Amino acid sequence: MRKVIAILLISILLMNFTACFDADEIDDYLFVSAMGIDKGKTDKWRLTLQLPALQDGGGGEQEQSGGDSGQGTPHYVSIDAPTFFTGIDMLNSSLPKKLNFSQMQIIYLGEELVRNGEIGQFIAPLGRFRQLRRSAHVFVVKENALDFIKENKPALGTNLSKTFQLFYQIAETTGFFPHVTFEYFYESLKSTSYQAMLPLAAVNDFKNFKKTGKPWGTEFKTGGYYTAGELPRIGENKVEVFGTAVFNGDKMVGTLNGDETRFLLMAR
Repeated sequence: MRKVIAILLISILLMNFTACFDADEIDDYLFVSAMGIDKGKTDKWRLTLQLPALQDGGGGEQEQSGGDSGQGTPHYVSIDAPTFFTGIDMLNSSLPKKLNFSQMQIIYLGEELVRNGEIGQFIAPLGRFRQLRRSAHVFVVKENALDFIKENKPALGTNLSKTFQLFYQIAETTGFFPHVTFEYFYESLKSTSYQAMLPLAAVNDFKNFKKTGKPWGTEFKTGGYYTAGELPRIGENKVEVFGTAVFNGDKMVGTLNGDETRFLLMAR
């Protein structure tokens, strides 16, 4: 009995000497702001990560908060990989700091990927990732997520995360696109009673903004006539969210414009 007690006491004392040899400082991480997922070319998936604009010298307030101050251009990295976790390991081998997803609030899904009905294969393991926030916002991007992330820059003095938080506050007011979190999307892919839907995002090339031609006459379109990428506008930031992508299982089967999205949200 004395021997057992002695072993327990020694074990407890040894635990006090472990110190913090395996501790990680916050400056050791690169906090991911957003993630894009496309169908890969050289491998199964194309993974694109958007990183905040960091202060000179590193270790600044932006890194510690996991966000960005809206000053400077955000960075991005992209890689083709067979799985999400393999892609992260591959990217970590070429970055000066370790990637961390605990502050990520935005996920973009490329249109080609969701139309092929392959997104369920990616979402399932991602749903078990302990760093992923279930409250992260999910979008379907026309064309591909890589090009969208390259064009996505802070607008009107706000950082990227704050910009999309404001988008969702606006969505609750206008109803031109739905507010969908990762948790809702993940559960809807498994549900037998309802189908998934996601807000539709795109890069607007501003071609619908007519600088010349006849002035407006008697014809008009409703504000919800459009889908993302089609709004007749011009400005510094080319990205926009408008309309809805609708699913059958894990396959995207169509899109709704702003007006149709309002009808859908009222029905639901």
